[in-house]
Amino acid sequence: MFEVGFRTSRLSEVSVEGLAPVYSSPSLSSLYNRFFKRVLDVFLVLLAAPFVLPLVLLMGLMIRRDGGSAFYTQDRIGLNGETFRIYKLRTMVTDADAKLAAHLAADPEMRAEWEETQKLKNDPR
Repeated sequence: MFEVGFRTSRLSEVSVEGLAPVYSSPSLSSLYNRFFKRVLDVFLVLLAAPFVLPLVLLMGLMIRRDGGSAFYTQDRIGLNGETFRIYKLRTMVTDADAKLAAHLAADPEMRAEWEETQKLKNDPR
């Protein structure tokens, strides 16, 4: 175990074969630490919101000019296997998932590249 800066924070290394080490921290196990972190999170959000929200609004309006929704939503699996929905500013074309499926169905070489790496050198989206 390694000692790091914040009070009782401890990092322990978790090794997974073939991957870089992952460090976990049980420092939020006490009620006090969870409460302090929540207060800090809310404070920082309130502090940053007046600066960040106008930028998000401006970027959202610029994306809307391209057509379609400015936001991309996706269901993800989080802590304890619970599903949650994320909202992100759209960075790809509208209906990117459907367009990717069509390209992969039409091009076996592209499909093989996608199945191997989940990435494409010439991504059509």
